[in-house]
This record gives sequence, C-alpha cells and structure tokens, in this order.
Amino acid sequence: LESLGVMAGGIAHDFNNLLVSILGNTQLAQAKMGSDTPAFRHLTMVEQAGVKAADLTTTLLQYAGKSPAAALPMDLNSCIDEMVPLLTAATGGRTGLTLELEQGLPLIVADQTRVEQVLLNLITNAAEASETSGNPIIVRTGTSESESAPLEEAALGDHLEGQVHIFLEIEDSGSGLDTEARARMFDPFFSTKGTGRGLGLSAILGIVKAHNGSVLVKSQVGEGTVFRVGFPSVVSVREKTTETQDEGRSG
Repeated sequence: LESLGVMAGGIAHDFNNLLVSILGNTQLAQAKMGSDTPAFRHLTMVEQAGVKAADLTTTLLQYAGKSPAAALPMDLNSCIDEMVPLLTAATGGRTGLTLELEQGLPLIVADQTRVEQVLLNLITNAAEASETSGNPIIVRTGTSESESAPLEEAALGDHLEGQVHIFLEIEDSGSGLDTEARARMFDPFFSTKGTGRGLGLSAILGIVKAHNGSVLVKSQVGEGTVFRVGFPSVVSVREKTTETQDEGRSG
C-alpha cells in the first residue's frame, strides 16, 4: 500500500502540472473568440473534461496521503449533526441511523470537507452491508487514549498510540468481512460487491494519513463490521507542538 501510494502521488502530481497548462491555455483561447462560435463550445467541453481530470488527481493525492488538508479546529459532533439529512439519504432507505455522540468532546484538528467525505463513504458502505439485516447503523463518537483491542484485527496508522484523541465509529450489523476481504479492503478498486467501483476505503486511508490519524476495523462474517477512525484532538496537537519546541530549545 505504501509503494502504491508513492506511485499514485507521483503520477497525480505530474499529471496535475499538465492539467494546469491544458486548462490555462483553454481559457486563454476562449477569451479570444466569441461564445457563439463552434470552437468555443468544443473548448468548453475540453475545459469540463480537464476539471473532472483535476478531481481525479485530487482523489489520487488523497489516497497517497499527499493532498493538502486545511486542518482547523472543528467540532466532530456538530459536523455529524449537520450531515444527518445527507447521511440518511445516503442509506437509500435501506436502514436507519442511531447516533451515540459523547457530549463535551474536545475539538479535533481536521479538514471538515475531508471528514465529511470519510463519514459519507463509511455510511454508504455500512448501508450496503446492512440492507438485509433491518438494524440501524450506529454512528458513535468518543475519546480514547489508545488504539488497541478489541478493534485490533485490521489497524492502520499508529500516530495516535498513547495520545488522547477523538474517534468516529461506524458500526453495522451486516454480513461482515472474511479474512481475505479484511486483508484487501484498503486496496484500490477492491469491493465485496463484485467488480471494484473506485478508490473507496483506500481514499479514506489517504485522508486519515494526511491528518496523522488512524483506522481500526473489527469484522467477522455474520457479526457485522465496526470502523473506528481516530483524529488528533486540539489538546494532543498542542502538547506535541510544545514537546517539539522544547526539544528544539534543548538541542
């Protein structure tokens, strides 16, 4: 996964530089002709395709964990509350949502748009897994000081070990994942629903890496799945910054 991330990040970076030239020259050409000319309409189609290609490179950079994140203090619970209508729509009526949000959580340091993407993706996956169970998806938040058992079967990212952090947990009562699926679930384009349909969980992994977070998963066939995503809290980030500054002074 690490080598794939390096390769994807390198390709996306170089491709993005080419797109800057393509889009820039397209817009310059459009500025020199009337909007009613056939060439202008063709250039508009080129521009639209270029914008979609730029979105693809952003996704690749997220997978690689190299996409710049506008990390600011944010309230995770408020973010979830605001997204409830969208999350409910994402389930497609296949299941309900139950919120178990710990009150008084410290703020996390994150890019809210990326957090929303992680939440929406996990809810969509959980809804697909739970469509025959009839049980609601549980959206849970809380505070933790360690990423250890019982969510230890598939763990990626140890940046939060031993630190106070805030977690987002999505639990479904679907069919669960077998050993092979757990080993491959973060692979690009891997899907348990047949042919892979996108970067999916691998993009989530990249977003979490970019936030110095962690992903823990617990899943067994017939027992459902729990995804826990950990984010640094404002408190832990301040403590780490202070430690780094103290080490610099002592050095």
